Amino acid sequence: MKATEKLELYLAEFRQRLKKLVILQGMAAVMAVILSISLIAAWLSLENGYASSTVISFRLILVVALGAVIYKGIIEPLKKIKNNVSGLVESRSYKTDGKGFEGRVETYAQMNASNPFRELLAEDALNISTSYPAS
Repeated sequence: MKATEKLELYLAEFRQRLKKLVILQGMAAVMAVILSISLIAAWLSLENGYASSTVISFRLILVVALGAVIYKGIIEPLKKIKNNVSGLVESRSYKTDGKGFEGRVETYAQMNASNPFRELLAEDALNISTSYPAS
């Protein structure tokens, strides 16, 4: 297996890990919104004698809040992962100990497939990737 293929495999594993993380964080945010709005709605509905206007209002607030959290917490981050995994790999590795890939993965992603240095850059990035496991 060539170094470019190994690096592509590493990036695919890293992308999958980030997707799982984003989905779990988004679902946690969704659950927090459901819980908080439901508790507030139950308390205010009890105070108002379960008036239909109060119940309907909180149902609408819940739907809008859930839509916003799902969009901002799950959909947008997944789009970022799809479009720019190399930048995310660079930033994650840089945050851990300060050195990171030093732009190797970003440069690799921007290189043309026919570039003769692409294989060498992939091999160098793979050597560094042993310090930053994808999964």
